[in-house]
Amino acid sequence: MTDSRIKELANIAVRISYDPRLTPYKVHDDYYRIEAIDELEKYKANSSIVEEIFFVLQGRSLYLFSEGL
Repeated sequence: MTDSRIKELANIAVRISYDPRLTPYKVHDDYYRIEAIDELEKYKANSSIVEEIFFVLQGRSLYLFSEGL
């Protein structure tokens, strides 16, 4: 069970890293930031174990998050 959960988290991390809606350029734009938060909500909703998602750009002061239900 634990191995499958870890694989699920790794899969989510890979999908987020390749998601064009979550690029540094897009999330710094006010319009696209809303789209990025909506996209994070989708990742959270599709996971059975994720309650919160935090998106942090290293070296920048931007934090996107997906709030709990």
